[in-house]
Amino acid sequence: MVTNEEYSKEQIEEYADGLLKDHKTETKAGKPFSFSISLGKKKYQVFYEKKDEDVWKLQDFKETS
Repeated sequence: MVTNEEYSKEQIEEYADGLLKDHKTETKAGKPFSFSISLGKKKYQVFYEKKDEDVWKLQDFKETS
């Protein structure tokens, strides 16, 4: 990955999108939700919202530590 530990929104979104399948309970509820991810030594909280029928889209993210 990136050696200086800086990740773009696209990188964070791609990684988090790959983890959506692990959040079936939240996606079945159909309400906005968030979860934590780690990329390298950085941790982020990612926020998802349902846009269309079964289409979840990253709305925002923040570095947590």
